[in-house]
Amino acid sequence: MAQPNVTKGEFDASIKRFDETISNLKENIDTRLTSVEEKIDLRLTSVEGKIDLRFKHMDEKMDMKFDAVVAEMRALRESVGAMKDDVVSYRKEVRADNLSTKNTIYVMIGTSVIGFLAILVAIVLPIWLSLKSP
Repeated sequence: MAQPNVTKGEFDASIKRFDETISNLKENIDTRLTSVEEKIDLRLTSVEGKIDLRFKHMDEKMDMKFDAVVAEMRALRESVGAMKDDVVSYRKEVRADNLSTKNTIYVMIGTSVIGFLAILVAIVLPIWLSLKSP
């Protein structure tokens, strides 16, 4: 098969069309790559935003839990302080009761000794007086 003769003008026109086609293909590829890159960037931004939101929610939850724990500890500290005050007050009452009981016992012993001496004097004095008088 014989090939048809191509003139220099036709050859140049074919080369020019080939160059334009290649140039159009490059532009299409660049446009598509740019579009893909933009989509990837959008998705990455979306994923980063979601991750940031989750971490923010986790941070907020942790802060809320920490605040709740701090409040609970304050309440416990106040409760323990109130219990301490109650114990100190109770100890003072017990000491006062013990002192009162101790004083009552001393008074009872003193009264018993005085009563014993009074009985002894009531019994011994008449006997002693009768012995002393002729």
